[in-house]
Amino acid sequence: MQPNEIGVIVKDGVVTLTGWVDTYSKKWMAGKAAKRVRGVRAVANDIEVRLPASAERTDADIAAAAIRALE
Repeated sequence: MQPNEIGVIVKDGVVTLTGWVDTYSKKWMAGKAAKRVRGVRAVANDIEVRLPASAERTDADIAAAAIRALE
């Protein structure tokens, strides 16, 4: 994770995470880390996940994968 990928805003014990990452696990880990901080009462995880172009799939690709999985 790059330090400039995620922004953190804290007000009255509520943490808001913003920015973007390239995996869902990074988003999840950021939210989990914020919840571990003493005094944090709630976390709003507004981080956007931007998958690399190589990971993007069209609706047709997803439909074909679903058919294969069901067979």
